Amino acid sequence: MRHSNQIGGKRISSTRFTYVLLKIVMEMELEISMDDFRYDVSNFEMVDELFGTMQDFDRLRDAFQKRNIKLILDFVPNHTSDKHPWFIKSVQRKEPYTNDYVWEDLIIDEDGNRKPPNNWLGVFNIGSAWEWNKVRQQYYYHAFQVKQPDLNYRCSMVVEEIKIGNHDCSRVASRTNPLLVDGLHMMQTLLPGTAITYYGDKLGVQDTYVRWNQTVDPSGRNVGMLRYTTFSRDPARSPFPWDDSESAGFTNGTQTWLPINPEYWRENLVQLFKFKSHLRTYRQLSNLRQIPTILKGDLHTYAFFQWVFGFSRSFYDHPTFFVVINFGSKLEKVNIKAARDTLPEVLKVKVSSINSGYVTGNMARSDTIIMRPKAALVFSTSKPNEDIFFFPKTIKITY
Repeated sequence: MRHSNQIGGKRISSTRFTYVLLKIVMEMELEISMDDFRYDVSNFEMVDELFGTMQDFDRLRDAFQKRNIKLILDFVPNHTSDKHPWFIKSVQRKEPYTNDYVWEDLIIDEDGNRKPPNNWLGVFNIGSAWEWNKVRQQYYYHAFQVKQPDLNYRCSMVVEEIKIGNHDCSRVASRTNPLLVDGLHMMQTLLPGTAITYYGDKLGVQDTYVRWNQTVDPSGRNVGMLRYTTFSRDPARSPFPWDDSESAGFTNGTQTWLPINPEYWRENLVQLFKFKSHLRTYRQLSNLRQIPTILKGDLHTYAFFQWVFGFSRSFYDHPTFFVVINFGSKLEKVNIKAARDTLPEVLKVKVSSINSGYVTGNMARSDTIIMRPKAALVFSTSKPNEDIFFFPKTIKITY
């Protein structure tokens, strides 16, 4: 919230997106607020003072609306904080909150010891998913942290009250191949459906190495120094690289909650707008999503070789688009004319991956498309001077 002026400035308009997902900012108990990065919500209807006030939120929302940008709040209805009023009242068996959470009776073994109702384990390598509550004299279920009791969706009041949203995987450039980023974005944006892009992926940012003493993710810290890199989700959560200034322009401070990716000096928003890059490719694809063929057109898919995938989108007399992606490790010659014989002999390159050898506006024969390894191309039947993409020559960053 404190940097909402940066979010609401030129940076937004220059990146060309239509939705922004805001991480959890709801009210939480200070002593447990960062147990799992703000997922210990104690009040779903108020902004936590750590991030500002409801008035700050209203200003942020209004700034987005003026730019026709939708604001989506990260909302996790799986659990609450153990300090949430519902849980406190459920512990005390106060109606109508008694069954808002998952409660089960204990089991007494043959030696007379108290045991949880079953052997279920928590997600974060924390042992049993059940915690004993002395007041209620029952176990409650928590899939994640002990301080995050799960809500009971068999309870009709919970369902009515909480209407039923990823940062848990490696970045796309790290879990696949950096050269495939453009091709995967072509699939994501040009296939039918909603396109959701994790922050930084449009730049092709890769995972950031996080040392043990910098690790904050419970799923990594709970398994110790020797195994934390296997389980930690921190590498995909490093701050967004806005520019090449200190802290990558993410904050005016000198300390960030996770280390900045060391490539920020060249892989940042400002720099990547200056030349052919994943960012500029993503912007082109975002523009294409606004045209009728992509919004309403039909879909046909093609498997040219074992590692070459293609699909086409067409809509009445609007230009047809044909996408080809080489997932393999060798050069391939693709005849898309044979796959769709209604295509003209010559097609225009509409969007090209940074490693393709083509640029927007190039013409290519539809019966002999040269596809480099990991390259991707979007072809169009539009005329040579039709639908030209324009980019700003400079990017102005306001603080």
